Amino acid sequence: MEITVKVNRYVDSLKEVTYYLVSVNAREGLLRNDAIEKVLGTSYRDVALAHGGFIENGNEVYFNTREEAEVVRDILKDMLREKYSQEIAVQLFEQFEDWNVLEAKEGVAVMAKDMPNEDEQPIMTVISLDGVYLLQVPGTEGEYVTLTSFKENPEQYGDVSLKHGIMHLSNKGIVTVADDADEIMTWDTIEDLSDIYKQFHKVCKEHLRVIV
Repeated sequence: MEITVKVNRYVDSLKEVTYYLVSVNAREGLLRNDAIEKVLGTSYRDVALAHGGFIENGNEVYFNTREEAEVVRDILKDMLREKYSQEIAVQLFEQFEDWNVLEAKEGVAVMAKDMPNEDEQPIMTVISLDGVYLLQVPGTEGEYVTLTSFKENPEQYGDVSLKHGIMHLSNKGIVTVADDADEIMTWDTIEDLSDIYKQFHKVCKEHLRVIV
């Protein structure tokens, strides 16, 4: 889910002056001041007042210039990115203890684990927002890397053509399995993966954020 941080213009018709303020549009709605502090877990006012902000109309934090407000907007974006990067990382580590978290940051969540193929041999299985996929060993046909081998040289597997998708989630929340998935893994393993994949998506929907 996106969180939008933007600068708004406020015209005080009585004083005939224009001020600027920073707002955060999150799942809870349009946030300002106290509500921003609840999301951040720290004092928004301290940040704003240290960068040209001032209190007006009892509780509002304003800026005299758009430039000052934009500086604080960018600081808030960085603070929110750090907060939600930590949050998704913690959730993945806690809820998927036996999986390796490869990436956990703003808008990105990727984890992997060795799962058994049909011959009970381990193959690295990756779960991301894009789907569940295996990584083919470069220069081979139908041979997939293990997690240990991947960690030894991850740059070798950066080519998107090496990804072999075996599962994805439709817009209606239905897991779709690739036609050849049961030629690689048993149905028991595929069903276990499907459950984990749906749980992964649920966690990401709840905790993964993109700051714009």
